This record gives sequence, C-alpha cells and structure tokens, in this order.
Amino acid sequence: MSSQAVKLSNIVKKQYFIKFKSNLDVFSSLIFIQLLAVVFSFNATSSMGGSDGFFSYNIRYYSADVIIAFTFLWIFIAAITMTTKQNRYDDFSFVASRLSASLSNILFLVTLSGIGSIFAGVAGFLPRAISILFFEKIYYDTSLSLNAFLISLAGSFLYMMLIGAVGYFIGACVQINKLFILLFVGLLISSSSNSFSISIPQGFLEFFAFEPQFGLFAAKVLCASALFYTAASMIFTNLEVRK
Repeated sequence: MSSQAVKLSNIVKKQYFIKFKSNLDVFSSLIFIQLLAVVFSFNATSSMGGSDGFFSYNIRYYSADVIIAFTFLWIFIAAITMTTKQNRYDDFSFVASRLSASLSNILFLVTLSGIGSIFAGVAGFLPRAISILFFEKIYYDTSLSLNAFLISLAGSFLYMMLIGAVGYFIGACVQINKLFILLFVGLLISSSSNSFSISIPQGFLEFFAFEPQFGLFAAKVLCASALFYTAASMIFTNLEVRK
C-alpha cells in the first residue's frame, strides 16, 4: 500500500470519528423518533371481533412496521443533513480533501444504518412488552426464530443503507440547484397519482421490494447504493468548497 493511500485512510478515519463526536444529536433523535414510533405502533394495524351471545372478543394485530418506517425517515433526514454547507465547511476545517470527506460521510451513514436497524429491531419488542406488563390482556406472540430475526435485521440495514444513499444523492443535487427540490417533490407526488400507470419512484421501490431472493436483493441494494454514493461524490468533487 502506497504512502498516499495510507495518508488518505488516516484522514478518512480521523474525519469519521470527528463526525461521531460532532453528531451525537443524531443518536438522541433516533431514540426520540423510535419512542414516538412505539407510541404510534399501539394503534393496531388491523383488528377483528365477534360474539356468540355468551362472550365477545376483539383481536388486534400489532407490528413493528411503524417503528421501521420512522427509522427509515430518520436515516433519510440524517443523510440529507450531511450534505449541507455547514457540514461541508466543517470537513475542511482541518487537512482534508473532497474524496476523504465523501468517504467519511459514506462510512458514517453506513454505520448509522447499522445502528438504526439494531435499534429498530429491539424497539419492535417494546409494544408487546408494554402490553404484557401494563395491560391485562391475553397476548399471543408470533415470535421469529433467531435466523429469521437476523435476516430481518439484515434486510432493515440494507434498506436503510439504500435510503441513506438516496438521501445523500438528493442532498448533493439540491446543493447544485434548489430547483431539484421541486423535481424530487414532483416525483413523489407522481408516485401517489393515478394519472401515471407506472411512476419512477414506484418502479424503483418495486425493483427491490419484490425481489424474492435475499442474496439478489442484497446485491441490488449494494450496487444501487454504490451508484448513488458515487454520483453524489462526483457532484461534491465538482462543487466549490466555499460558495
């Protein structure tokens, strides 16, 4: 390994740990948003009931989907925040390059994706635990096996890494021109509009969500994330450090 490569890796490592120290609030926001999601998750995703004349029953189904969705939103916002001018200026407050800044940002976001997926997996048990401890109700748990739980964690991590890469790319585009905000908002609106048979966001999501093979799904996510991060890094390379 050349001395230049060693020097780059050292700079990236220093920037990476500095980002951890200077962005501790991102972890407190993760805890807050997941506690908020736990509250919302007490609203059953579906329910059914009945009666035979002697007694009545009401079955309510709970899931961790709300917690995962809130965590997806958290990583998306965190990724966009990393692209703001203030964060870019902080990168160049000491010896650094655009490449080292981009690499440290990517490593930081990947780390956040891992932490977020673990927290989401653990937080998913909170609604059922609270139900057992504080509500006098019969509770049936459809527990996952350890293997299934680990796969769900890996899936959450991959989705968060992809969402983080998309957020980082969107943030980079917005730094070029604020009109990109209108473009991306328009794409989001088109995804919920019936005037288009297939929207770009919908087709993008289906490309990943409908993949039955986990290995191929992981390969798709890794390749797409690499493309988004590479494109964003190229954008920042062409931007002036100070506008």
